[in-house]
Amino acid sequence: MAGEAYVTADNLDERVAVWKQDLAPHVRYEGPGDLSRAALLLVDLQGFFLKPESHAYLPAAAAMVERLEQTAQAFRQAGNPVYWTRHAHQPGEPARAMTAWWKDLLREGDPLCLLDPRFEIGPLDLVLGKSTYNGFAGTALTTVLEERGVDTLVIGGVMTHLCVETTAREAFCRDFHAVVLLDGTAAPDESLHLSALRTLAHGVARVITCSEARAALPGEAG
Repeated sequence: MAGEAYVTADNLDERVAVWKQDLAPHVRYEGPGDLSRAALLLVDLQGFFLKPESHAYLPAAAAMVERLEQTAQAFRQAGNPVYWTRHAHQPGEPARAMTAWWKDLLREGDPLCLLDPRFEIGPLDLVLGKSTYNGFAGTALTTVLEERGVDTLVIGGVMTHLCVETTAREAFCRDFHAVVLLDGTAAPDESLHLSALRTLAHGVARVITCSEARAALPGEAG
C-alpha cells in the first residue's frame, strides 16, 4: 500500500517547523554539534519506495530527494564518507518473519531494487546490501566505520519507523553517536514518522535537519 502525501517539497519547511515543536518535549540530549568524524548513511532509497508506479511508493520520501542529495554532496566535499543500503532478498534466502509481515518481498533482480537515479553515487561511496531492517546486520558497516575512524552516524532514508529507527538503535548499541535527519527520513504517514522520531530523540539519537547536518561538517561544507 502506497504512503500518504503528508508532506511535499513545497511545504517541507513549514512541516519541519511543526515537527520541531512536536519533538521538543522529548529531546533529552542535544549532543555535540561537530560532525567532523561523521559518516552519512542513506537507507533504502530505491525505486521500490520512490517510484510512483510501485505499490510501496512513499510520496513523503520523494519530497526529500533534493535535500538528501545536497547533503550527500556536502559530506563528500568535506571528505566525510557516504554509505548507502539497498534492501533485497536473494533467491532461496530464509525470510520467515519478513514474509509474515509483508508477504511480497523485494527480490534481487527486480528493477525496483535499484537506487533512485536522482541520487549520485560517488566514486568513493559504498553500497551495502541488506535484507533486514538493521543496516548493520550481515553487512560490513561496522568495519568500514571503524576503519574510517567514524564516531557518529548520520542517517537518512526510509522508512523512519522501520529500517531507519532500527539502524539508529543499533548504531547507539554499538557505541556510535546516532543522528537522524528530520527532513531526510520518511514513513507511510506522518504519525509513524513522528512517533519514531519522538522515541529516538528521547534516548537514542539527535534529530536534526539536513541543513543543520551540512552546517556542522568541517569547513561548513554545506
